[in-house]
Amino acid sequence: MGTVSLQEAKLRCATLLRKHITLVKELREKVLLKSDDDSPSADSNNRTLDLFDDSQESSASVDNGDKDVNEARRFATLHAAIDPINPLLLAYRFWRKKLGPAALLVTDAKQRKELAHIAKLLAALLILSAEYLPALLCLVYCVRLLPSDVRCRLLTVKWACHLNQWRLASELLRLRKLADAQSLSSPIDHHFDALNLHCRLHLDDDVVKDNIIADLVEKNRNADVLERSIDSYQLQALFKLATHDAVKLPNQIIEKVGDPMEHLEAALKRYRTLVRSRFPELQGENDVVIDVEAGRADLDRFLLVASDVAGLMETLWRCAVEFLNVGLPRETEAYALEGGRLARRLGVLSWMIRYANLTVQLKTAVSDADKLDSAASIVGAFLVDSESQLVLNQPINAIEEPTAAKRKAPTRAMSESTAIKTTRSGRSSRSSQAKLRAASETTDEGLPETSNTSTTFTSLLPRAVAKVRALPDHQEKCPCYSCTLSAESSTFAMEATCARTGLVSAVDGISAIAFCWDRLVTAKTAYLENLTESVDTMCSLLGIRHCFEADLPSCLVTNCAWPLMGWSTYSASIGDWSNCRLWAERGLKLAQRQALASRCEFLTLSQLARESRTPTPPLGETFDWIVGSAPNSDASRLAEEFLSLSVSLDVDRAPPSGRRTKKATTTNKSVKVDCEAAMEEFHAYKHLFYKDWRRRLGALLAASSADRWEAALFWSETMATAVRQRTRITVASNDVHFPDVDHFKSVCAKFPRDFTIVLLTVDERRVLWMVRLTGGTTSSIPLIVPLINVSQPIEENSRRTVFESLTAILTDNNESMKLSDPKQFWETRRKTDKKLQALLETIQKKWIGCFAPLLLSEKLPPTGSVGRSPKTATKALSVAGYTAESSHLLELAVSQLSETQWGELARRLAALDGVSSSGVSKARMAWARMRSESLGTDFAKSPGSVESSSTMSLAPTVLVLSSELAVIPWECLPVFDSQPVVCRCPSLQLLARALHKTTTVPRSVDGRSAYYLLDPGRDLDATKKRFVEFFGKQKNWSGLVGLTPSAAEVKTALESNDIFLYCGHGSGGRYFGSTAVRQSDCKAVALLMGCSSARIHEEGPGFDGRGPVHEYSIAGCPCMVGCLWMVTDGEIDRFLLALLVAWLKCDVRAVDDRVKDRVKPTEATRQLLAAIAVARKNCKLPYLTGAAVTAYGLPIVSQALLG
Repeated sequence: MGTVSLQEAKLRCATLLRKHITLVKELREKVLLKSDDDSPSADSNNRTLDLFDDSQESSASVDNGDKDVNEARRFATLHAAIDPINPLLLAYRFWRKKLGPAALLVTDAKQRKELAHIAKLLAALLILSAEYLPALLCLVYCVRLLPSDVRCRLLTVKWACHLNQWRLASELLRLRKLADAQSLSSPIDHHFDALNLHCRLHLDDDVVKDNIIADLVEKNRNADVLERSIDSYQLQALFKLATHDAVKLPNQIIEKVGDPMEHLEAALKRYRTLVRSRFPELQGENDVVIDVEAGRADLDRFLLVASDVAGLMETLWRCAVEFLNVGLPRETEAYALEGGRLARRLGVLSWMIRYANLTVQLKTAVSDADKLDSAASIVGAFLVDSESQLVLNQPINAIEEPTAAKRKAPTRAMSESTAIKTTRSGRSSRSSQAKLRAASETTDEGLPETSNTSTTFTSLLPRAVAKVRALPDHQEKCPCYSCTLSAESSTFAMEATCARTGLVSAVDGISAIAFCWDRLVTAKTAYLENLTESVDTMCSLLGIRHCFEADLPSCLVTNCAWPLMGWSTYSASIGDWSNCRLWAERGLKLAQRQALASRCEFLTLSQLARESRTPTPPLGETFDWIVGSAPNSDASRLAEEFLSLSVSLDVDRAPPSGRRTKKATTTNKSVKVDCEAAMEEFHAYKHLFYKDWRRRLGALLAASSADRWEAALFWSETMATAVRQRTRITVASNDVHFPDVDHFKSVCAKFPRDFTIVLLTVDERRVLWMVRLTGGTTSSIPLIVPLINVSQPIEENSRRTVFESLTAILTDNNESMKLSDPKQFWETRRKTDKKLQALLETIQKKWIGCFAPLLLSEKLPPTGSVGRSPKTATKALSVAGYTAESSHLLELAVSQLSETQWGELARRLAALDGVSSSGVSKARMAWARMRSESLGTDFAKSPGSVESSSTMSLAPTVLVLSSELAVIPWECLPVFDSQPVVCRCPSLQLLARALHKTTTVPRSVDGRSAYYLLDPGRDLDATKKRFVEFFGKQKNWSGLVGLTPSAAEVKTALESNDIFLYCGHGSGGRYFGSTAVRQSDCKAVALLMGCSSARIHEEGPGFDGRGPVHEYSIAGCPCMVGCLWMVTDGEIDRFLLALLVAWLKCDVRAVDDRVKDRVKPTEATRQLLAAIAVARKNCKLPYLTGAAVTAYGLPIVSQALLG
């Protein structure tokens, strides 16, 4: 150490650590000065957001908007001014270069122990600052200085595993086995065993991993029954995290290994308990670090506490990312919120940036423009200098678009040959840079507004774009605090670069890709160089062989892979398959070495690369009635700019799309190979519910499969992935996916024979697909047909799509409720009612077209009797070349369609069956004979009466709809006028689960067993006046009026009654929460007579949305009836009265004697779905009010009646 004595060196290191502690205290005191009053309580961190309580949409507990932005700016300003991390990093560098090597030369045991204490304190503070790599090196020094310190050795292995240095961890475990066994206690042995099994999952051959997993699962269960203690909770957390990784291996059986999300949440609960029991100051004003500084705390305890706090923060982040991967954004937002607040209280900038970056990823994924604006500002607050901070503090409208002269030059850390390649025409990379810069400086005028139905990755959010463009490009030697700290810490540099890359990718679009990739590669290179040097030092200290792995920690892999997945997805959306492949393969290089820890990223990127190699041709080439099935038209205006990029990567660049070259020619053999690989991948990982991978892979396999049963299976597996994942967590059930075609066919064969199941979903190209299944048989082959591109305008003279038209109608509906003049009120609402009726007629005509009769169950409404066409007609169709199933469908439709419509259906089915034009002509010639032999009538001219039991068919149609289609009232399409028995289900798997729970269909309920909640908000006086006396007089009915029930009361009501009746605002979630519903074993039919009580609120492309429907489905509710949009209390009360009369034969004369005269209960209306159809007709506004009511679940029939 030269002229510096050991004592002076110890004093210098201690002084730096003391300064760091003092600065952290100062930072925390100033940060918490204004935020303690707003900090969440200890219990609030456990609270999950009510997924169907609309009152929480504007709650500060979810998104504080400007308040969060201001707090982030304040934190960033304070952190830059105080700079608490600098003394800590100085102390680490001093230890690593001078004090640490000198300490190993000390022979005195007492001095070695003192030096080890300095290393422990340094390691603990580094861990609390998210500097895990330096902390790991300090822990290795501790192991060398105190070989008998088993706890320190344990933490060394743990953080080596966290940094994905599995070989280093394995070597540490091997050295541990050579230690004195008598110095090891039994609980610590179990900890090492858990880490050893985790290492072996990553390192051992696949042939022995089954034994490892079996051992891991058994020991995980044994750990769960240990007596509650700190050691047992730490052990359980280690086993849960290892088992979570084990489930990601291929061909795992959930019944044996458990659900991965369940293991992850269990680990999080353990860490929460550990931190709250040992670090209660985290939720208060005191700071445990001060106790350490004053020498009043045990260093060993503090080191363990620091490790547990970091474990909590890392597990919180993993939970947030995994829940986003499976499509549960509300849970992701809750975890990100909790992690961000804890990071602020701890004063750790790296964690703050990571959680802010996660919020940007979340808001980009769900296309939330308003909240992405706030999230972008929060990230920007950590990445700008003081000059730009002034820009961010301005209102958005006041921000001036920066010109090229005002921008700082881009970084030149990478060589010109690595950053941007010379174009084919010979122009230099500078011209490419200029072109990209000019593109990025264009204004946003003329850009289309985005909608929730768009699949474009680049959301073009103009308000957020202005702020991001205000962020300057940092120079190579930028003096700002972010760049200064990045130069000192490679870990912070990676976090900051990932955040900036994700931010620019989200809101500034494709024009900044080259520069983003430049920064990302530079930061990654610096981190890996630091990692290499550190691991080499550790190996030398431990005397083990070189075991460096050039891998980023999984958190950094995820943050790097996210924009790459976005760029690749965007390329696919505009049909640029060469760049899709380019970015996908680049991302695969990041993820494939950690395919276990980064399984979602690996699978999604693999699928994107597969799609880019064998792109699916536009559907219009095969099905000429599909218009605009090419890649996303909203993004086409940016395609030319994107295709002009020429970025040099170390993967082969695919040929430009549209150019025919020998290399680019896709042969049948290559397509077959990719499909086979995709099929193997699906079967290997079918137990994982990663939404993007599952949706894209399922659509690819469905489109390429020649087996319609197999194709139907794949389409069903693309739907409701998040709902099924939540079901599996909540009820510990694995009957939420179909493992293979044989199982799928057997399930369909068990459906009631009179069931017709229709799946309607929209794929990545915005094409609406219909899958039609017939229950009770496998001889009837599924019909799978693309219907229309839903992005197309609904009328030739209009630019509105169906979704935009429906949104406008529902907006008019909401606005009309504000009218005070009764005459104007009813005139406006009747006009809106007619608009909705016309829209539904257009949907059937434009979207469904000639396929409309196939939505009906096969038991068509007769006019005398119903019979099948003679065999001569069937033979004629078979001779024409149609399959037996298509022939059967044409027979069913012959009585429902005109000759022209039927001929169009024959032509479209011919495209599915490969029938020639001459075969279509033969089919048309057979129509007249089939029509004359049929006993049906034209459905469009002679709809059946829904109130007559003699004409009503009770054979149900079950609709399985993707979330964005769920707001459309399909039950009120004209085709269902003659057969209105229609219900819905979130997914085919949940339908099978519901049928498995019941013994008979329709399911019988006792009308005398009911529980009601009437006006729990105490602000619906008219509704309460109508029903309070009526409900009270019903025999055996019980309930509450004007009171809020407890969660336990609601749970009991759902489990012990046959009917649960709610009259109030929304679905009631704001009063009793969603947990009471979701965790109940619901046997009651739920009638939720409130606004939007059955609406599934969209959360973005590819997400399942959220709503009470999902909670009741998870609980096993046999049927839930609710409203799709806002309704008036008087109209919905009238509907409810008519429903009770038709379904239960209630005597409602005391409430409204007119209802009894208009509604005539029959034997048919004992079926709930039929009674709903009758009640719709009783509404003054049969569409605006009647069509709002829908049913999710099974057909229900009332047995014991009230009348």
